[in-house]
Amino acid sequence: MFKILFHISILAQGLIPVAEMAKLRSHGIGVPILFPIDAHDIVVVSGLHLSIRFSLQASSIWLEREIFHPNTGLLLHTLHETSKLTDNGNVVWEFGTGNYRVYGLPDSQMGVSLEILTPLRWTTLVCERRAKSVDLESVERR
Repeated sequence: MFKILFHISILAQGLIPVAEMAKLRSHGIGVPILFPIDAHDIVVVSGLHLSIRFSLQASSIWLEREIFHPNTGLLLHTLHETSKLTDNGNVVWEFGTGNYRVYGLPDSQMGVSLEILTPLRWTTLVCERRAKSVDLESVERR
């Protein structure tokens, strides 16, 4: 919360114009994250940062730059942003000024397993998430 207020106060004071920011947002998360552009007109963001911020699996992250019509402000199209692999094995993206959309698979919930429930007469399976682990060999047909 403090981080968001800090960014808002900097923008309100005019210290960093919004035009010199990369704005990333994800479907379902209403608050975008803003990154100031450096002297080389880019910002480098790690896959780990995006994974934690948007609760996505790091290996599934997909980014698109949104291109808007200059007069109407309507979204015209999107362009896929390719990630880069650093020398130490980290996945990063380099962004310029603009709006970006982050997609990916939701991060799994730790400590949650599946319990398979099989009906007596039907071949349909129903899976329910349970907080405890289940030995699949001990599951009996009901």
